[in-house]
Amino acid sequence: MHFLQWTFPAPRTSTIIFTSLAEYKLRGELAVPHTTLSHHLELADGKGVVLAQGAVTPERGVTADDARWLVMALQKFYGALESEESGMRRKRLLEMFSKGDGGFKVESLIEEVEKWG
Repeated sequence: MHFLQWTFPAPRTSTIIFTSLAEYKLRGELAVPHTTLSHHLELADGKGVVLAQGAVTPERGVTADDARWLVMALQKFYGALESEESGMRRKRLLEMFSKGDGGFKVESLIEEVEKWG
């Protein structure tokens, strides 16, 4: 399990920081992330392009392939959620988690991820 934080260091940049949940539970705000992913939106309006830059911190227990999979999972959960039945399930899981809904079960989240194959 991983803890994700969004930051907005500049008006046209967003950064997602990935930290293992165990590291975050142990160190809180002093936890060292294993992966960062920045989206640069400077070309989005005029060119329809968003540049992304990712980095994996060595010796934090995550390989580049692991990080790539996490980014793909992030895209699946946060991209185009309205269009398909599985997208609606993911959207509902995110809403339940975000609202602190007592009906949220991490097992349901894991089950949804395992469907990707």
